[in-house]
Amino acid sequence: TIRLYQTRRFDCRMTPNAKTQKWVPRFSAPGKPDLFYVNQILSVMWTGPDGKLPRLGNPDDPLDDLIYLMLTRRGHIEQARVVFESIRARLTLRAARSRTRRNSGQSDRRRKGGDSGEGGRRASCNKPDWTAFIDQGVATMARELDCLGLGRTRAREIHATLSEIRSRFGRLTLDPLRRWNSKKCLEFLCSLPGVSLKTAACVMLYTLGRRIFPADVHCNRVLARLGVLPRRYERQDRHKKAQRLLLDGRIWFW
Repeated sequence: TIRLYQTRRFDCRMTPNAKTQKWVPRFSAPGKPDLFYVNQILSVMWTGPDGKLPRLGNPDDPLDDLIYLMLTRRGHIEQARVVFESIRARLTLRAARSRTRRNSGQSDRRRKGGDSGEGGRRASCNKPDWTAFIDQGVATMARELDCLGLGRTRAREIHATLSEIRSRFGRLTLDPLRRWNSKKCLEFLCSLPGVSLKTAACVMLYTLGRRIFPADVHCNRVLARLGVLPRRYERQDRHKKAQRLLLDGRIWFW
């Protein structure tokens, strides 16, 4: 087995004291693709000016990311991003106004409480009020999501998912997953309505820092053509089986 996501310095051969230092990839046996070399090529192609790989619009918060990914499914990712950012900005402003009203009657004693709790309050200022989003009902949610297509289906799945999360944790948050192991996280996320294996893996990769490989049909096709996966997994109807093979972050060579 070999970890596709593993990052390390690649072996290379340099000629000592040569005027031109030429990087030479290490030898790979025929039929055995060097995934570290492939990974380096992709990293060079996709690394941005800031030295980071693109997040493809994925937010840092796991709950935000889950909702964002549910909006991007079976649709145009850029359009879904615009809709998500619009809804999130509105709900964040609503939450901020609600906190302002609650704090307006507080005494000077609480304001003079030093820095105690200030970090938590500042951090929560950017949290959207997703409770207000689902409390407006599926019909109203569907009207907001109609521009993405399948508006009612998306609204129904998001409403059911957020309701399940609130029932499980007492509030709308996925922060408890940060303390769970990867197997438990994956099982819980996949148990939510409308959450696929790939969606769950993306949440874990982008927001929980887990070593996991979310794959779509395009990834499977490329890996099958490289010989990493059996050729039969190139077909779209084998996508779910291929994803399960890759969920633990390992690729088996046949």
